Amino acid sequence: MDTAHTSLDLFLSEDPQEALNIAKILERHNKERQQMQGDIVDEAMSLVEQDVNFNEQKVIVLSKEGWHRGVLGIVASKITDKYYRPTVIISIDEDGIGTASARSIDGFHLHNALSGCADYLETFGGHAGAAGLTIKKENIDPFKELINKLAQEMLEAKKLIPTLCIDCEIPLASINMELANVIDAMQPFGEGNPAPIFCSRQVIVKTYPRIMGKDTLKFWVTDEQFTISAVGFGMAKYSGLIKPGAKIDLAYQITLDEWNKEPTPQLILKDIRSSE
Repeated sequence: MDTAHTSLDLFLSEDPQEALNIAKILERHNKERQQMQGDIVDEAMSLVEQDVNFNEQKVIVLSKEGWHRGVLGIVASKITDKYYRPTVIISIDEDGIGTASARSIDGFHLHNALSGCADYLETFGGHAGAAGLTIKKENIDPFKELINKLAQEMLEAKKLIPTLCIDCEIPLASINMELANVIDAMQPFGEGNPAPIFCSRQVIVKTYPRIMGKDTLKFWVTDEQFTISAVGFGMAKYSGLIKPGAKIDLAYQITLDEWNKEPTPQLILKDIRSSE
């Protein structure tokens, strides 16, 4: 959204008032980024529904003039998460050059695929799961055709079924501050160091869910020994399962909830299903 020097100035400032003023600038930029990101995600998803034939296209390639480059990676990740397809999001500038971020799924080595499309690309780089590239506007359609042709050869149909790797099944009663702190000490999470995912079966819903923001759920669950809050980002579609007394299976990450109180463990949900 702006130069990284602003963040550096905040870290280096020794004047509390100056630091506060810089922090306010960064907060304003962050809110602008969130709004812009949401708008572009909505536009991108609308393009997917209009233009993508999932029977023929295993890779989603979307392009538009004027999309802000700073949020392309986040947008690509959200499209990949929603549709579980490798995704390339391209912003085209006034000179007809597209800058893109791409995200992939297990089973489709993104950098290898881009190497196979190098004749249509100006530059590219990355790894199996994420990449960036530049491309001339006139080469976008042939690139889209070729990368999907490669995907037909490289990406088996069964790989397009989302999977979730569970690291450990545990009872809710085993979750405490000690465990949450151990997990927190493993950060930063990311490529090569994913946050561990746990599951607990037949937990009991304590409360009706609150829908926060656009589609985030928050509710409480228990195993009759321990009760804990659970948050599901983008999971409003599961609200019908969340009724007091219902038994559900949960896949989740464990984080610390530090919002306006003493830190407590909290579940960040990755999936929900009825125990029935």
